[in-house]
Amino acid sequence: MVHKLQRTRPLYREKLPLLEALAADLADRLVLFLFGSYSREEATPLSDLDLAYLPLEALDREAMEVLDQTLYRRLSRLLESDDFTLINLRQAPPTLAFTVLTEGRRLSPDDGGGEAAFRERVLALYPEARRLKQEALAAFVRRLRQPKGAAMAVNREKVLEQLRRLDADLRKLREKARLSEAAYLADSDAQDVVERRLQTATECCLNIGNHLIATLGLPIAEDYASVFQSLARGGILPPDVADVMADMARFRNLLVPIYWRVDPREVHRTLPHRIEVLETFLQAIVEYLGLDAPP
Repeated sequence: MVHKLQRTRPLYREKLPLLEALAADLADRLVLFLFGSYSREEATPLSDLDLAYLPLEALDREAMEVLDQTLYRRLSRLLESDDFTLINLRQAPPTLAFTVLTEGRRLSPDDGGGEAAFRERVLALYPEARRLKQEALAAFVRRLRQPKGAAMAVNREKVLEQLRRLDADLRKLREKARLSEAAYLADSDAQDVVERRLQTATECCLNIGNHLIATLGLPIAEDYASVFQSLARGGILPPDVADVMADMARFRNLLVPIYWRVDPREVHRTLPHRIEVLETFLQAIVEYLGLDAPP
């Protein structure tokens, strides 16, 4: 959640020790960071006060909202102003989280590594997120260079090739989904096939999404999950499909070797649902392209 109100901005340098005291008081619940011009000691009367916090636990939506509002009220009272930015790092794009973690100033006392897992995850995600943004910006530059009135066309052959690969992955996943839980858990090869095919199937969907974003001038995605939200804003995917595909993108990150090992029992349990999600995406793209049936 991001809070932002514009008013005449006071200089907050004298408040920084108070911010550190507040961060220490909340050290069992969150880590507080200062970033932007104040962390670089370049603040002027026109500068924003940029703050970010990392909840030490992954909370549900309601608990996260309560923590966000509690911190915001305490900061407002301490600063005697609500003219500041407050960002929840667990909800921030990887590129922004990377900036805060690498360039910001940690206001909280050391907690013995409570944020280490989150930091590791952001550092792993950042190269992919940065590449995604660079590709979208490069496509935007290409559109700017198009003659006036010209438009970049969707490369149907490229999209169809990704749909063909997605369809092949789905066939293999349907085959493995017929295994009983006991048979699946006893077959490490089947587990490897399912995890790999779920990863490559999701990557096919992401490749399609990135191509459509680039050629149609849709909002630039900050991370893989937001690729599908951008497609929804462009009217290509229904919002509910975009939401479940965003979850698939997050699940895909768990399958990449640098991430945590997934629970094979949970993978088997959710496999029929994930197959259905991928089939829904495939059909939505088929309909968008005006095709009669999947390739």
